[in-house]
Amino acid sequence: MNQNALLAIFPFLFVGLWVGSTALLGAMSGWYRLQDRFPDRPEQQPIIRLRFQSASFGDSRFAVANYGNCLRYDVCPSGLRVGISRIFGPFSRPFFVPWSQIKIEKKSFLGLPHYILGAYRLGLGNPEETSLNIYDRAARRIEAASGGNFRLPSPGEA
Repeated sequence: MNQNALLAIFPFLFVGLWVGSTALLGAMSGWYRLQDRFPDRPEQQPIIRLRFQSASFGDSRFAVANYGNCLRYDVCPSGLRVGISRIFGPFSRPFFVPWSQIKIEKKSFLGLPHYILGAYRLGLGNPEETSLNIYDRAARRIEAASGGNFRLPSPGEA
């Protein structure tokens, strides 16, 4: 194959790999299950919008999928909307989880307490569909804006 032919097919190959890998990530993380189970409610206007957030999805001690600085959290009166930048999730629609369907736990990793790791595990759904692991700063901002609907465990709670 000559160099001109390679240059001609490279953009198509790159786009194909990008779309395929983002679709696979959406499936592995559970995003597609969440968007089906918790469809977005666009009528809910956000109290606060947190952009460029990082999180990981996963049911195990090790994250199944990490999303770095491409998520958006909308804190709404009746729940939390999670969205992703279109370029990183072309098939991933925002999903809206009611407050009653979110279970909040301190996250520990390899025995490190949550205050060193600075993260919380949000169990999404009842029964739980998957978990979303968010950082302390975002969790505290969500708590402050939620009007008491999203309450982080106190230091004495497990």
